[in-house]
Amino acid sequence: MKKRILFKDVSNRIELWLGTEYHENGSVYDYLMTHTITIPIMIKMMFTIANGLFYLHVSIDATNGKPALAHRDLKTKNILVKKDLSCCIADLGLAVSEVRQKYSDLRNDNNSNNNEEHNVIDIKPNHRVGTIRYMAPEILDKTLNEKVFESYKATDLYALGLVFWEILRRCQTTPEENDADIYKLPYEDVLPNNPKFEEMHEVVCIRKIRPSPSPRWENNSTFCYILNSCQELWAENPACRPSTYVIKEQLRDLQNQ
Repeated sequence: MKKRILFKDVSNRIELWLGTEYHENGSVYDYLMTHTITIPIMIKMMFTIANGLFYLHVSIDATNGKPALAHRDLKTKNILVKKDLSCCIADLGLAVSEVRQKYSDLRNDNNSNNNEEHNVIDIKPNHRVGTIRYMAPEILDKTLNEKVFESYKATDLYALGLVFWEILRRCQTTPEENDADIYKLPYEDVLPNNPKFEEMHEVVCIRKIRPSPSPRWENNSTFCYILNSCQELWAENPACRPSTYVIKEQLRDLQNQ
């Protein structure tokens, strides 16, 4: 994504503005509300989303590297659609990073000779919480291990499964026949527009409900394959969810078929 840092001097106060590329198609949510898509476009959207999440999740140790990041609020409204219908992930306001610090820095001990490094989860103070509809079971039942960075990545994977389900619904079985399902949010059939935390917990953790497949999907091998990926991604056990690398490579294989 192209970006520029703009400086603005207001009453002797410097403001930093981040300018990013404009995407006229809006979010994936906006696009799916008004458009249906073909199978190649569906795979393209899913691959670029998975690839973007993979990039966030990995650390890059280089001069222009980056720490590993977990998004923590992945949903169709936070993913933008480019002109070529590829997608990019936006709104990192709740993101958490894993950074390496020396033990001496952790203890604020400037005189320490201990230069060993330690992974630290960097969570910025923020009154916001993630979108309840997309919260993973371990968040809803309050079993998330907040001291392990992989736990946060796993919550992104759960949300990714829901995002893929939304996209899958709006895909036509064939280019000739527009048989796509109407757009729905995950759990729309069993929850109100703005579900409460307790309602979400009841549905996901107690009743163990997950979004339902459309009957038409069972006759299409590509749809069945992606549905299986969705079901793996929204598994109750975070350790059972496939990594972003696995998902993006599966989608790359689909693209090349």
